[in-house]
Amino acid sequence: MKKSLLALAVLGTFAGAAAAQSSVTLFGAVDLSLKYVENGSVENKQLGSDGLQSSRFGVRGVEDLGGGLRAGFHLESGLNAGTGASDATFWQRRSTVSLLGGFGEVRLGRDLNPIFLTHGTYDPFGTIGVGTSFNLISTLGSGVVTTVRTNNMVAYLTPTTIPFYAHIGVAPSEGVAGNKFVGGRVGFGTGPFDISIGASKTEADLAGTLDYEQKAIGGSFDFGFMKLFAYYLLNENSRALAGESTAREQSVAQIALTFPIGQSLIKAVYARSEMDGTGTVVAPFRSIDEADLFAVQYNYNLSRRTALYASYSQISNDNGANFQIPSAVAGASPAAGFKSKGYEFGVRHAF
Repeated sequence: MKKSLLALAVLGTFAGAAAAQSSVTLFGAVDLSLKYVENGSVENKQLGSDGLQSSRFGVRGVEDLGGGLRAGFHLESGLNAGTGASDATFWQRRSTVSLLGGFGEVRLGRDLNPIFLTHGTYDPFGTIGVGTSFNLISTLGSGVVTTVRTNNMVAYLTPTTIPFYAHIGVAPSEGVAGNKFVGGRVGFGTGPFDISIGASKTEADLAGTLDYEQKAIGGSFDFGFMKLFAYYLLNENSRALAGESTAREQSVAQIALTFPIGQSLIKAVYARSEMDGTGTVVAPFRSIDEADLFAVQYNYNLSRRTALYASYSQISNDNGANFQIPSAVAGASPAAGFKSKGYEFGVRHAF
């Protein structure tokens, strides 16, 4: 019995030494809302997920290797909190391993790519919920899968201790059309001010003859009593579809404000999409499809981790535009030129 206790004590000593050199953190969020979406004449009522923050579960850790060098990992899975279902690919949100030091970070795996962060950083809705301007962004029929995250990416990020920053990512296709990606982002952030510019190219086919390109510039400024966000995104698809003489092109511009009032935060967003090359009329008489989004949200923080929120959004489509607020309930797709409306009343708890 004494030998067993001694062995346990020795093992505990080694475990304590190991724990001093590394750390592992469990984290996540659960976000659910009463959600109503009206797309044309199609109405959907549901218990929605991810109105304020994406529901998720993750584990991350870092190990001190000495000499200023560290190793880290980050595994994160999306969650439909209403049903308990996880993503089809479990660690779909992020699955990376990194080496970190004074040189910055080399990160390998599936992660948010630089071009997404160039505009997504400046969306106060966090690119989720009924009010995000991401509801206006199109892949233009290219079929690419790199507008948000990229698989098998090798990325470099500059140190976070300097105001100038850069983020570069490269990914091979590995036999998957629409996954071969190269992109980067550079920016400057100090005090209340931040600005960045980025560009990317994804090969939409394995032959390398069709490209989907994105260019973006975004920024924010915190005045104290309010914070201003803005970005401009240009998407181009080199594929010319039937009845069209040129490639597709889309521009999305957003301006947004947030107002902190005590434990509350008010958000207001306006975004506009203009898309050329989507109609059947050939240039120079091509129609331009237009869509406008307006959204507001009210957050009340019950604590640092728990918040209540209410959101409203409306998308107005003109000509052939067909953007809509996503709904988990299946319904007929309305005709082009309709209005899409959405409401959310929810609660978010992070841990």
